Amino acid sequence: MVLPSLTTKYHHAPYPSIDPNRPELSASGKVVVVTGGGTGIGAATALAFVTAGARVVALLGRRPQPLQESKSQIQSAYPSAEILTFPLDVTDEAAVGDCFASLTHRYRGIDVCINAAAYLSDQGTIAAGPVSEFWKAFEVNVKGGFIVAQQFLRNGSRDGSVLIGINSLIAHLPASIVEQCPASYASSKIALAKLYEYVASENPGVRCYSLHPGVVETEMAAKSDAMAPPQKDNPFLPRDEGKWRPIQMVSVRDQTTFLHVDERRY
Repeated sequence: MVLPSLTTKYHHAPYPSIDPNRPELSASGKVVVVTGGGTGIGAATALAFVTAGARVVALLGRRPQPLQESKSQIQSAYPSAEILTFPLDVTDEAAVGDCFASLTHRYRGIDVCINAAAYLSDQGTIAAGPVSEFWKAFEVNVKGGFIVAQQFLRNGSRDGSVLIGINSLIAHLPASIVEQCPASYASSKIALAKLYEYVASENPGVRCYSLHPGVVETEMAAKSDAMAPPQKDNPFLPRDEGKWRPIQMVSVRDQTTFLHVDERRY
């Protein structure tokens, strides 16, 4: 099966017009927060903002070791970069609140927040799967997404600030054609897209996006592959190039909650 594309072009690797080294794409002076910043999409996003000249990038995640590894890798390429790490769970309201308040106090505001933290449940049908495992996806993906958005709005966001929720193609595909993803993940991701639509509607001074970053080789992708029926081709192969790549960003304020890789820039 060939996955559907909602854009005329689907890029699998970066192209020059979205290179973070371009002067017109500068993030100079920006304070950036990335949840899920220790691995995968979050780590690649953090590197892109540093490349674009961000003033400081804060990496948030549950596991201290991946956060430190991500920080070390970025600073090996950019020794003068100011990278902060905050080991925390996005479902912990107090911890996220303390983190955002600390950053706002120290830097007088947060310019960009990328919510890349997510959880993919173990495979299981709705009839047979345990409620605890199903609901964990909603705890991390929706409750966590809510807490991150709320604390961003309460602690130092300002007119022109940006909130991006990393979403998934899975949320927008018919359930009948997705065999390596449990219902909890797709359902929670479509809920997150709707949640961030409300964030945009309620906060006209904040630019809010829900973004599908492509199909990249990550720990979560490997877990998904293990759920695929062995006798069938995996439609999510080959992977896209695993670094910051071209992104079309359409505001959820315009009722467009699916974002996809394309040449257009907004």
